[in-house]
Amino acid sequence: MKNKQIKDALLKLSPLEMQAKWDNSGMQICTGPKDVKKILVAMEINDAVIDEAITLGVNFIVNHHPMIFEPLKSVHACDPRGRYVQRLIKADIDVFACHTPFDKIKGGNTDYLMKLLGIKSIKIVPDTEEFLKVGTLSKAIKLEDFVYQISEKLNIDGIKFTGNPEAMIKTVACCTGAGAELWQDAYKIADAFVTGDLTHHYAQFSADAGLAVIDAGHWGTEQIFVPNMCKQLKSALGDSVEIIASKVNQNPFNYML
Repeated sequence: MKNKQIKDALLKLSPLEMQAKWDNSGMQICTGPKDVKKILVAMEINDAVIDEAITLGVNFIVNHHPMIFEPLKSVHACDPRGRYVQRLIKADIDVFACHTPFDKIKGGNTDYLMKLLGIKSIKIVPDTEEFLKVGTLSKAIKLEDFVYQISEKLNIDGIKFTGNPEAMIKTVACCTGAGAELWQDAYKIADAFVTGDLTHHYAQFSADAGLAVIDAGHWGTEQIFVPNMCKQLKSALGDSVEIIASKVNQNPFNYML
């Protein structure tokens, strides 16, 4: 399959017109027209993912977090991003980032997370640029039990949360990745808010407002990009190209419990 065909399919799965103004989704590296037999799907680009792609004979990577966010003023091997760019071009590997468009779109990151957690009747919360969505659980559940369920579904430890563990919750708002600043929108409509990157002050404000915020981590809430994108790409491209889920653990944090 031609790399242009893959790009066209990705633009439908993750439309660039939906991205945030500060984002940089889309083609990050294109080494020219070529045939692609294997695609690697990963959370983001780093040396381990590039090693994996080279070992597997991959020449197209689809990732969530853009490798290039701010403009590059130089491409230097001593800088991680410069090194990644050099390695990818030398290995003839294209890179396409599906970031905020895939967070927002129907069936994307946030929808996938909510369905995984058993949240139904999902709706976009107005005036949140489509980042915040809200839905309901089939029945009310203790906050503590819901946190345990999230830990099991996402296979992560070290989840932080605010609120009374015994409080009953049913309406849940979600924003994958870093959505803590949306707590003011969430507390008006939900019993609990699932997101990542919760700061001390946002935690204090939400607790005072009576909102339970569950911080399952930036990586924790977005790791689902890999299986979700793999499934959607297989549906869009069929058997003409092999879709491979990266096995590299890209959580930068270790936890002591």
